[in-house]
Amino acid sequence: MALLIVSWLLYIISALVGYIPVYIGRIVFSETDVLSFLATAIGVTVIGAPLLWWRIQRFRSVLKNGVAKKGKIYRLSSVFGQARIDYIYLYQGQRFQNRAIVRKTRKLGPQGPLQSGATITVIVHQFDPTRALISDLYS
Repeated sequence: MALLIVSWLLYIISALVGYIPVYIGRIVFSETDVLSFLATAIGVTVIGAPLLWWRIQRFRSVLKNGVAKKGKIYRLSSVFGQARIDYIYLYQGQRFQNRAIVRKTRKLGPQGPLQSGATITVIVHQFDPTRALISDLYS
């Protein structure tokens, strides 16, 4: 999402203003630069928009067809400034394991309620139990 916005914003600024002011002066764009920004913005949109739509539909499907179950975080780690949460849950007597990669928040970590060993509420897709969301992240 951010890449879509930034690529179009960079194109619009370069096309309308022709430069970006910086601390020591400004960066001036040529006509070739503007066309390159346009091509990049279109490319990012062609690839990114369908992926964003697919991700939103997948998230909404889990919420619409979801069943709340209890789960447990068994590993919480940090990867490139984001939190990786590995968790397990039971659904219809079967054990499932899943992973969520999210931005770090106050809820995660040693002082937060979500840490290794914590019991969580998981929303499990009733028709595809391998798809699940940690409800506690979004409440």
